[in-house]
Amino acid sequence: MKVRLKDVKYSGVTERILLSASMLNDLVGDNNRGIINIISGLNTVIDCLEIEVHELIKIKNENTAGVHHLKVLPEYYKALGSGDKNFEIRKDDRGYRVGDMLVLNEWSEKKYTGNFNKRRITYILKDCEKFGLMDGYVILGLD
Repeated sequence: MKVRLKDVKYSGVTERILLSASMLNDLVGDNNRGIINIISGLNTVIDCLEIEVHELIKIKNENTAGVHHLKVLPEYYKALGSGDKNFEIRKDDRGYRVGDMLVLNEWSEKKYTGNFNKRRITYILKDCEKFGLMDGYVILGLD
């Protein structure tokens, strides 16, 4: 079976994988080239698959970076929901950045209630001990 690349548009890496597979199909059909050519074709396919896996991992990491799931006690959750509270004070242990998304999950009596609120970080205040913010903590401004 021949692979026909002209019929479908693929990413560069996927196209290289399919082209290598097509070349491998040609090699298998031609007994004069021998097993060394088949192994060479397989190595090319494997190399391309490794590149594809690394690119997919990179994309996954980029898509999940900047999302932080946090527990919020009911009294603070209500204030967030009503708009009265537009900030969070948190331990600076997650690498928060402006633009990150917070998924604020209501937490009551050792369990999640199922309520949540998504807010984006618009400002970060840290390294401000002289004004009362403890070292290692941040105040996150939220939209």
